[in-house]
Amino acid sequence: MTKYGEWGAPSAERYVSTLSPLHARVTACGENWIALAWDRPEREHPDHITRYHLQLTGADAPFRLSKYFEPSEGAFKFTALRPGTRYYATLQACFGVRWGPWSAPNSVATAAPVAAVLNRRGEDFIHVDWASEYVTLNGLEPLDARYQLRVTKCRTYDPTDPTEPTKPEDASQPPLELVNQELLGVHTYRLRRCAYASRYAFTLRAWDLHSKTWGNWGPEAVFQTLDSAITFTEVAETFFQVSWQARPRIVAKVTEDALSEDDLAPGEVEKYIL
Repeated sequence: MTKYGEWGAPSAERYVSTLSPLHARVTACGENWIALAWDRPEREHPDHITRYHLQLTGADAPFRLSKYFEPSEGAFKFTALRPGTRYYATLQACFGVRWGPWSAPNSVATAAPVAAVLNRRGEDFIHVDWASEYVTLNGLEPLDARYQLRVTKCRTYDPTDPTEPTKPEDASQPPLELVNQELLGVHTYRLRRCAYASRYAFTLRAWDLHSKTWGNWGPEAVFQTLDSAITFTEVAETFFQVSWQARPRIVAKVTEDALSEDDLAPGEVEKYIL
């Protein structure tokens, strides 16, 4: 307004948009680490950010880690985390002396160690499969995955089972290691030439391609071969009679109390060896 009470011409219109929300995204993760990154899209006006504040909190247990960064930084790797655990990552920016709002929590997780899963078993073999969360979460090529497999034969008796006889002479003997080898691009293994009604323990670990080191050993998975299918139906002084099932006893059940025939087993037997 001039001194004569007249309004001047309006200025040219100027448009400005507020900054897009921050977001801490996962770039890679392992069994005990998570790598996060954040950035803003290109814009016309500067944002005047002076600091970043990144926070990682536990989803199912009390846990919190906080880190502060210069405005030129945009990535960080949290280490020494628990395998197979879920966390929430949040981020906020400081404009001068005023902190902005927290970003929406981003659910992130570390990879769980590899565990063997029973596929099929018989009287003289155990076939197991496995899958790596590390490979899946990072979108890696399964054929590039590297594993170490260890198989041991358990003791001949179970000391926790009160129905089995105690054998003190076996208690001091360590488990017999049968397999300890590295596998590349393999996600299945069949242990052959096993004894019937025997227990075998399978443990696995995966190679971390980012950290160039082995991951944690997964939980020990114990599976038992089937008992002998031969039964004595008649015994006399000069002879005895035996019988066996018409189909091979190949099952794909984990529990001992629910043994059923495998649909993939052969329907007819070509030859028996007694």
